[in-house]
Amino acid sequence: MGWRYLAADFLKAFAIDKIGTAIMLSLIVIITAVGITNTMVMVTFERTREIGTLMALGMRRFRVLRVFLWEGALLGAAGSLAGCVWGGLLTWYYEIHGISMKALYGNMKTPYPINDYMYSKLSLRSIGYILMFGVIISILASGLPALRASRQNPAEALRRR
Repeated sequence: MGWRYLAADFLKAFAIDKIGTAIMLSLIVIITAVGITNTMVMVTFERTREIGTLMALGMRRFRVLRVFLWEGALLGAAGSLAGCVWGGLLTWYYEIHGISMKALYGNMKTPYPINDYMYSKLSLRSIGYILMFGVIISILASGLPALRASRQNPAEALRRR
C-alpha cells in the first residue's frame, strides 16, 4: 500500500481545509472591498460641493478621478499596514509561544499523532503580498466612486447641499 492510500482521510481533510481557507479569504476580500467602497462613496457625497468648485475652477475630470484613486490607495496602504503590524505581532507571539492543542481539543483520540502545541509561521513574503493586495483592492474599490465624482456637472454639484 502506498502512503496516499494510508493517508487518504488526511488528504481529504487537507483538501477541504484548502477550500475553506479560499472561501474565508474571498469573504474577507468582499467585506474589505465593500467597506472601502462605502467609505469612498461617503467621501464623494460629502465633498460634492468641493468637487464642483474644483471643477468650476478648471480641474479636469481625469485629475478628480486621480485624486480619488490616490485617496483609495492611501487608505488601503494605511489599513493594510496597520493590519500587517497587528497581525504580524499576533503571529510572532504564536510563533514563539504556540497554541495549546490540548486546551482546544482535550484528550481527543486520533489515528495520527497531534503535537501538544501548534506554532504559526511569520513570513515577510506574506506580509508583502497582503500590503500589495490591500492597496490593489482599495484602488479597485474606490474606482466606482471616483468615476462618479469625476462625472459630476460642476453647476449641479455647486447647487447641492
